[in-house]
Amino acid sequence: MASIRDVAKKANISIGAVSRFLNNDPTLSISDEAKERIRRAVVALNYEKTDKTRKKRSVSSLAIITAVSPEMEIDDPYFRNIRAGIEEEAKRHKVACNRKFSLFEGIDQVEQLSSLGAIIILGNASSEAIEQIKQVNENIVLLDNYNVSIGLDTVYADFELATKESLAYLYERGHRNIAFIGGNRFEYGLDGKREVKRDDIRHVTYVNWMKQKGLEQYCSAEIGDWTPQEGMRLVEEILDGNNRPTAILVGSDPMAVGVYHGIQKRELTIGNDISILSFDDIEIARFLTPELSTSHIDTRELGRIGVRLAAERISDVRTIPIKVIIPTKLIERESVKRLDITD
Repeated sequence: MASIRDVAKKANISIGAVSRFLNNDPTLSISDEAKERIRRAVVALNYEKTDKTRKKRSVSSLAIITAVSPEMEIDDPYFRNIRAGIEEEAKRHKVACNRKFSLFEGIDQVEQLSSLGAIIILGNASSEAIEQIKQVNENIVLLDNYNVSIGLDTVYADFELATKESLAYLYERGHRNIAFIGGNRFEYGLDGKREVKRDDIRHVTYVNWMKQKGLEQYCSAEIGDWTPQEGMRLVEEILDGNNRPTAILVGSDPMAVGVYHGIQKRELTIGNDISILSFDDIEIARFLTPELSTSHIDTRELGRIGVRLAAERISDVRTIPIKVIIPTKLIERESVKRLDITD
């Protein structure tokens, strides 16, 4: 029995467009010639719609596919706030977003995504996974994934610039021996398999910046998982070394919480003995002692913008892909002290 994929191949039209045409999607905009090619392919292949394809495409529905571990999605305020922003904006646009999938668990039948108005993918889905999803539904918005460029709508925080600004901030306050603690980037496929990528933009930017400043002798990075427990473990490894840094740039506030505990266990004083600077500006940053200096990221707005882009795709008001980079703002608190040294 012929499939919708066979029809799309014979008509030389995307699976998503064929699915929308066969389900009488009123928002589909293709030429009459393309519609005729689909009709001829259906007849030639004797294609019959299954129960799944008989279901009319829901143009007001939005699916969320997460490409992060369940622990991070639940425990990390960064991702919780993105999800909150998505849900708030979807409600405002009257778009249902109750369809949720996790690449951590895998997606067996990607065809089920063809009937949805649009899809938001949160986190690092692999290029192969994104391309497979694109084959059945082209209305995709990528959130918090700055490593994929497939001509899709993307929204992410400007971690590269934030890292450079954070390092410059430490440098201006006399710090040269600056270490880095961060996490690996993980990519997920449709089969749920996770691949470790050691190219997180904060880590890469740190290494390049230290080299450009001629500070290679101080360049020291410890990389693990994005958890407070790992933050504590990694800072202890740094403190066990022979060259204790005067400042540590940490990849996220939750990791910084663990870094605080690790430093305080050694009876060192944050700020006076070691300065700490981080990213995210989650609520707990203001309640640490001393208060944590960090880069603020409006993650709720990141989620809201993703839904706005998805709504434009659903309505067919735009076909050109858009990239939105969310700016950050360095929040100065008490965890960074100026050193009385010069070059």
